[in-house]
Order: sequence, then C-alpha cells, then structure tokens
Amino acid sequence: MGDYRPLPIGVNSFTDMREGGYYYVDKTLFIKELLDMKGKVTLFTRPRRFGKTLNMTMLRDFFQMPVDEMAAEKQRALFAGLKIVEAEETYMSQMGQYPVIFLSLKSTAGDNWEEAFAALCNEIEIEFRRHRSALCTAELEEDRGRGSGSSGLSSGAAAVVPMPGAGARKKSDHTDRRVRRAAGEGAFQRIL
Repeated sequence: MGDYRPLPIGVNSFTDMREGGYYYVDKTLFIKELLDMKGKVTLFTRPRRFGKTLNMTMLRDFFQMPVDEMAAEKQRALFAGLKIVEAEETYMSQMGQYPVIFLSLKSTAGDNWEEAFAALCNEIEIEFRRHRSALCTAELEEDRGRGSGSSGLSSGAAAVVPMPGAGARKKSDHTDRRVRRAAGEGAFQRIL
C-alpha cells in the first residue's frame, strides 16, 4: 500500500511537520531562491491559508543560530534528505548563521486595541528573552560605554516578520538599526 503519511491539517510549523512525519512537499529550494535574490527586503504575498507561516518557520529553522551542538544536530536533521541539502555548499554554509527574530501576528488577536497590543508585546518579549544573550554581550557593553546605543546584534541579523494580509517580509542587514536604537533608548525595558 506504500508509505502512508498523514496530511498536515492545521500544522503550520516546519519543525512540527518534519518531526511529525506529515506529508510534505519539499519547498526548501525557496531558501536557495531567496539567497540568490540578494535582496535587502523581500515581500511574500500569498492568499490566506497558502503556507506563509510554514515557509517563514522553514526560513527561521534554517537560518537560526543554534544555541548548542545538540540544537545544531537537530537543525541538520530537520533538513536531511531535502532539496536544499543537495544544492551547492554555498547555500548550506548559511544554515545556522544568523539570530532570527520571528513574530507572528496570529497570536496577537484581541477584542480591543489594548488586548491586541498586549499580545504583540508578549510576542516581542518572547523573542527578546530568546535573544537576551546577544543583547548582553561584551560588544554591547563596549557600545554602551561609547554611547552608541547599539543592541549588540550584528549587522547581519535577520528578521522574519509575517505581515497581516500582505504576506511576509524578511528584513536583514542594516534594517535592524531601529531595533538597536529602541534597545539603546530602553524601549524593551518599558515593554517588559
């Protein structure tokens, strides 16, 4: 009868999809296309229920710097046997090289503005805590000493941000200046 795999109804996480053994159409060459474009900003427009979150979590899982060797091994296992692994080493050398900020507005719903804003702040807090070590580096302390207000994030930091209705966008390189300025001005402390 063949290899039966369940359909991923309601599953929108790349990790859950791969680890759960769900039926998956390999779209990892999208990573190659994205890297080949070399754009500073890319806008992904897709209709509702068309896999935006799944693709964004795939990008996050590919580019995210692992916290330790065990996480790095898990990251390699997630992509084992997929098309991106068969691509040139140039593309695979990008795996696990960037701190990725992932915000999904799916969980920021509320009955009013205050509730929606509080939910968004919660999402930002989760990402802030995940990257706290990057914000508490010696480089950050040096920058604060010089008064630059830098967050300590490298200029190669990437942010994958799903945008409601319009698709999603990947920000990179110099686009994290606003985050650095906000960190230097204490915005994250006010949110927390």
